[in-house]
Amino acid sequence: FAIAQCQALFKKREDLELGVDRAKAALGSFLQSEDLCREMNEKLRNMLDPQYGARAALIHQMQRKISMILGPCPSPERLRCGFGPGTNMGCSKTTNVPSKLEVSATTTVDAILLLKEVLGTANVAWPGLNRLTFCDWAKFSTVPKSWKTDRGIMVEPIVNTFLQKGIGAAIRARLRLFGVNLSDQSRNRTLALIGSRDGSLATIDLSMASDTISSFLVADLLPYPWFDLLYKARS
Repeated sequence: FAIAQCQALFKKREDLELGVDRAKAALGSFLQSEDLCREMNEKLRNMLDPQYGARAALIHQMQRKISMILGPCPSPERLRCGFGPGTNMGCSKTTNVPSKLEVSATTTVDAILLLKEVLGTANVAWPGLNRLTFCDWAKFSTVPKSWKTDRGIMVEPIVNTFLQKGIGAAIRARLRLFGVNLSDQSRNRTLALIGSRDGSLATIDLSMASDTISSFLVADLLPYPWFDLLYKARS
């Protein structure tokens, strides 16, 4: 424990100048993950791949399980959307809810069309919607992570994250019906304690795990209405 604490103390110190361009390292990792996603997208559509048949059978099994858990895709007006605490395109200094409502609402075209369905009316107390700023992209940025690299993040348009939060809430609600509560870490803590004591359990920490979920894989695994909903909210 003491060794781990000493390591953590130095690993995350920002005042140590070791000649490493941490932002450049984070960008390199991001570009590498994008290349891996491109390769996977190509592989998933390559019917000449020797593993294509076995992979298709596995994907079919996964499709059925995921479809059962997610259930019917919620209609847009039933989504419980909201604002998160982070920065957004056009709102980076003061990121509280009132600020996000007041600034020009940054959005992709698909997202604003989906928002119309979510709200159901133009009579809402969101002044920024009267000053739309269209941008079909997110901005790559970095935040501190360790002495050797920053953590890459994507700064999304305001409307998109508003919708994404609602879709995420719907998915979390479905997962709870099947015993997976993403808001409660007590089960994970208990299992981690058991694993640390007797070595019977372990976690796998994959590098770039969330960054290497390719779009075609999501399209293959999710029921189309769910994929379409997620796609409309992405930048």
